[in-house]
Amino acid sequence: MSDIENKRATEYAQNLSHELLTPLAVIRSKAELLLQSKDLSKEDMKNIDVILKTVERMSRLNKALILLSKIDSEVYQDIEELDVNEIVSDSLEKFEDQIRFRSLQIRYQKKDPSALKSNRNLFEILITNLIKNAVFHNIDSGKILITSDNKSFQIENTTNQTASEDLYTRFVSQGNDKDSIGLGLSIAKKICDFLGYKIHHELADNRFVMTVHFN
Repeated sequence: MSDIENKRATEYAQNLSHELLTPLAVIRSKAELLLQSKDLSKEDMKNIDVILKTVERMSRLNKALILLSKIDSEVYQDIEELDVNEIVSDSLEKFEDQIRFRSLQIRYQKKDPSALKSNRNLFEILITNLIKNAVFHNIDSGKILITSDNKSFQIENTTNQTASEDLYTRFVSQGNDKDSIGLGLSIAKKICDFLGYKIHHELADNRFVMTVHFN
């Protein structure tokens, strides 16, 4: 595919994804209004709940596709100095409820210095996706070990899952999470490729390790 054809394909994907935002919002709004109706049967409420969950999954998928198309079009060019440890800590806070609910033990080993020059938006998404993967594909009362500095980021988690050759393939969901859109690690790999990072994984003794080298 030529550069012109690739640009047109990217623009088409972006336009299509943006066009989907409005109908998805309308479906969600109408379903939420139906939930406020009187005399709904349990079956009606169950069906509306399915609709809302499906719309939410489609919305997350749509946002992920928009992100991927933006990376393809090299939108994220701004570089600034980032505090890796700060971004990791902020990302962990996003999953406090899930960590507490599943009784996960978190050990975070910070190393100094942690300053790194990169694109903030992409770097935050990268770290958040890797932490999310370790949280949601863990076992109850499992463990997560994180080590980070300005050269690399490593996250290790207990797991009962098996590694796959399709780990970074779009729409391939690891584990039994039926709500997963199967794009988390694909986005992480795409971001690493764009930023010039190296990402690899290992699976041994029911422990899954993801490592990103920034150099």
